[in-house]
Amino acid sequence: MAKGKGLGGTSILNAMIYIKGNKRDYDTWEKLGNTGWGWDTVKEHFKNLENMQAEGVSDEYGRGGYMTLNRYPSDQPIASAIIEAFKEMRLPLLNEENPANPLGVLTGFQCIKDGIRFNTGRAFLGQVKSRSNLMTALHSFVQKVNINRKSKSATGVQVNVRGTIINVKAKKEVIVSGGTVNSPQLLMLSGIGPKNHLEKVNVDPIKDLPVGEHLEDHTLHAGFFVKVNPEIQLIDNQLDTIYKYFAHQEGKLGTLMITNIMASAFPSVMGLKNEILANINDAIEKKSVLGITSTVLNPKSQGKILLKTSNANDKPLIYSGYLSDQNGEDMAIMLESLRFLENLIETSSLKKYDPQIMQLNLPECDKFEFRSDDYWKCSIRYLTTTIFHPTGTCKMGPSDDGTAVVDLELRVFGIDNLRVADASIMPNINKTDKTPRDTARTRRRKRNVRESKENTFGKSVSRVMTKGGTAKKRILVQKSPPDSTTEAIKKAVVEAAGKEQASDIVRAWTEGRGDAKGMKSAMIDVDEDAVEKVEKVYEKDTSGLYILSNGGSKGKDTQM
Repeated sequence: MAKGKGLGGTSILNAMIYIKGNKRDYDTWEKLGNTGWGWDTVKEHFKNLENMQAEGVSDEYGRGGYMTLNRYPSDQPIASAIIEAFKEMRLPLLNEENPANPLGVLTGFQCIKDGIRFNTGRAFLGQVKSRSNLMTALHSFVQKVNINRKSKSATGVQVNVRGTIINVKAKKEVIVSGGTVNSPQLLMLSGIGPKNHLEKVNVDPIKDLPVGEHLEDHTLHAGFFVKVNPEIQLIDNQLDTIYKYFAHQEGKLGTLMITNIMASAFPSVMGLKNEILANINDAIEKKSVLGITSTVLNPKSQGKILLKTSNANDKPLIYSGYLSDQNGEDMAIMLESLRFLENLIETSSLKKYDPQIMQLNLPECDKFEFRSDDYWKCSIRYLTTTIFHPTGTCKMGPSDDGTAVVDLELRVFGIDNLRVADASIMPNINKTDKTPRDTARTRRRKRNVRESKENTFGKSVSRVMTKGGTAKKRILVQKSPPDSTTEAIKKAVVEAAGKEQASDIVRAWTEGRGDAKGMKSAMIDVDEDAVEKVEKVYEKDTSGLYILSNGGSKGKDTQM
């Protein structure tokens, strides 16, 4: 299983594709009891993180966020032919995602900036790394969450830093973001998980929860290869292409471009044996080969994560459960997709390339007639692997859901001051790539943490009510945002606070009300849903934004 062991997590090594997914998937989460996780809420978090650079894209995408998005359409004739072939199969050509009706052909967006991968570490931490209240620790391996057994609350984490074990105490909360494999491993090592399993591996149970269950993943069949003529040269001049990229970060190497398969590029864990890869490469040497993969986006099969031992250095046991659903629906869908591909290459748009499906060297499948149902089913079992989108092992759900580990605010059931925030909390896997989901989930978590301060920290946030009964929060803005003009400040807060209050705030900043150091302040009452809009003004330097407790400005609840 691939792991992104660095700032930015798996976004430092993924395919850089940005797809938000199907509206229905998110709405299903909400119908399962996870209030606030429906599409209408989540889409705003997507927009807040996006910085769309591609032309001709609607306002459904954000423009001022940290995550730079671009689009790099292929200029290869075969790519255009494939698009035309899909159109012949009655699939519409989409300019961008349509979450309400996502069926169609799309040249996707990518997390690339100036020809360089734009991972979440670069996008978000790069903006705030100088904050005094932020510390990152590299080469540090968290071994467990320290939990007070009497109070059932997280008190910190035990960390191995270059061979030295230290205990880091948490003043408020511990938030686990280890991913679908490591988050359940860490919880189980800490005593949170299936009681019987923990006892078998000599971990003293603290809270019996279904941690590690409900593993879901997108699977990919990597066995449909087509020989094509005439020869297709994907890189017209390799030296020119390499020069363009290293000199100017431009050209085809500055995009996501997969041109061939080499045996050395595939680790053995993917299940593609060397003789199969050699067979493919032999064909590539003689002809151009087009590889088309099929994916089950809504799998019914489930697996689980278990501890191998109580030693944090031992890798956990991963039971993927691929193609294991009782009714065989995943196999049937994969087979149907291969039949679709057979019809696709028979379209007039691709016929001119004289496509021929390759019969790979699969000894266990040779006894079946090539391209029969039995042959393809054998190929599917032989060549189906992960796309590295595992989810669900710390499932989110209401308190009466016996399969859930965290509530809708991502708090671990029965353990105070502990949350999980990554793909492991997904109630069901959705039909998209992980990076946008995880990044939007981070923003959603940030809001959850802020809105649940009263329960989490034992403090109350000052609230006022309008005549209409709308709940508001009182915020002290203690200085204007850095590098911002008065007009920019006013424009930024007017939507959240209203024109009259925005004018008052600007006046407070510019006309006085300052302390001996020249620090100026102003009060602002805004709708709870508008807090993020005000906070966004301070994203570069949040030292001037405070949520007040009932005690007034001296009783700061927390610095945002």
